[in-house]
Amino acid sequence: MTRPSADVQGKNIEGGTAPMAAAAGGYAEIVTALLDAGADVNAKDRDGEIALNLTVTEGHLQVVEILLGRGAEVNARNQLGDTPLILAAWHDRAQIAAALLQKSADVNSKNMGQTPLTIAADRGHVETLQILLDAGADANIIDDKGKTALMRAADRGARSVVRLLLAAGADVNKIDGAGATALMWGAHRGYSNIVRMILSSGADVKQKNRGGYTAAMIAEFNGYSEVVELLQAAGEPGCKLRLREKSN
Repeated sequence: MTRPSADVQGKNIEGGTAPMAAAAGGYAEIVTALLDAGADVNAKDRDGEIALNLTVTEGHLQVVEILLGRGAEVNARNQLGDTPLILAAWHDRAQIAAALLQKSADVNSKNMGQTPLTIAADRGHVETLQILLDAGADANIIDDKGKTALMRAADRGARSVVRLLLAAGADVNKIDGAGATALMWGAHRGYSNIVRMILSSGADVKQKNRGGYTAAMIAEFNGYSEVVELLQAAGEPGCKLRLREKSN
């Protein structure tokens, strides 16, 4: 007498499958057994998630490698438009990001104007950011507001992120939709260390935004005298006179 086989393709009320549950829990042996029994590695639940997405989110590298080896779609998108690599960048899964990239994950994939690189940079995930840059991520890619990762990092004072992006060749003179540069964003916040780093990479101190203001003028308006002095020493003198003229 034989025992009836379990339905490895069965789904719960939310569309989840047994491999998804096992993958999310990090149960590598169970995932392997279910796939050996014919479970669909790319089955989707109601939210468009596949097992790979779930285990990436939870950080189970071994399961990620098993799923990728069994044909999981490395660039699959869920209902929100996230790819596994985007999820890895969001959750700072550096080694998982590397495994996905080895299987040809799209390093510049976009969702709502964000890429894995801009997400990692925004969240200060330095190790993941380095892996993305090493894999050829575009350091100058812009988001839906025209900002680069360098601009956003300068605006937040994220020194480690700024350092990595500059080393990767980020364009210090690229402008956003308002004509602002990374230097202006750093000056706007009064981050003297960020301003120094960007200046040392060849930033144009005389560049003006669409309002006609330089980084020095912006820093002075916000009361950051140390930043003003740095910018004046770099070749932007006389900002006080021009700022008063703008105010009249």
